[in-house]
Amino acid sequence: NYNPDLIFICIPHYLVKNYMKNLSNLNSIFVIEKPLGMNFKETKEIYRIYKDKKVFVGLNYRFFKPIHRLKNLLSKKYFGKIISIDMEIGHGGYPSMKNSWKIDFSKAGGGCLLDPGIHMLDLILYLFNLRDKDLKVNYLNKWSGFWKKKNIDECVYLNLQYKKTIIYLKVSIVQWKSKFKININGTENYASITGRGRSYGKQRLIVGKKWSWLNGKKQHENERLLLEDNCEKSFFDETLAVIKNSKELCNFKNYIEVKKLYNRCLNDEKK
Repeated sequence: NYNPDLIFICIPHYLVKNYMKNLSNLNSIFVIEKPLGMNFKETKEIYRIYKDKKVFVGLNYRFFKPIHRLKNLLSKKYFGKIISIDMEIGHGGYPSMKNSWKIDFSKAGGGCLLDPGIHMLDLILYLFNLRDKDLKVNYLNKWSGFWKKKNIDECVYLNLQYKKTIIYLKVSIVQWKSKFKININGTENYASITGRGRSYGKQRLIVGKKWSWLNGKKQHENERLLLEDNCEKSFFDETLAVIKNSKELCNFKNYIEVKKLYNRCLNDEKK
């Protein structure tokens, strides 16, 4: 008879669908940690059951303060026309990972592009207010020669395009040194975000203006550090946004777009 106001689902991918079916009679607000099930089919099944309820997908990178500031700059056309976007996330893993469910396709549903890569696909759509259909998938190349687990991609190189803007994404779980970066190159200004807190280092947003060296200083001397943060409050801020029902959250419809993009990148729409 217990009916909580708010439920967080933070469990391995292969358990999500059954948990959600068992909880479907509740009128709670749900936050489900990414990537919301094993594949697009499961995502759609959960959506059909919960489409009339308040359900959000836990994608906390949206709540990194430098990411929020970058989105604000983009909305103000600070960069001019966007020439290119370069993004990367790399995890190092750990020796006992070979026995983890995270690299077992039957339990994880995919490799590094699904997790942690789903964060980056979400940021592409979120930062630039895009939908899946706005993007062209030019190519995807993947490598899986270290853990050698069937159907688990360990390193993925992805090239997308929005109109004339080229988007390059690298995702890896064999990076060894933790890495997170976003580089925006525009016709007027540019920006870089590096770090993600903890072993990645503080997240820093730096901006610069084209040809600023014309003032007599070196290009890097003219760059400005706009914001630096350890990213430790992102889950707190995300929870607060749930309580406030903020537009910054990734709702079900947003996430369907992310999962569509993920599927197209793998050239497997029916999976």
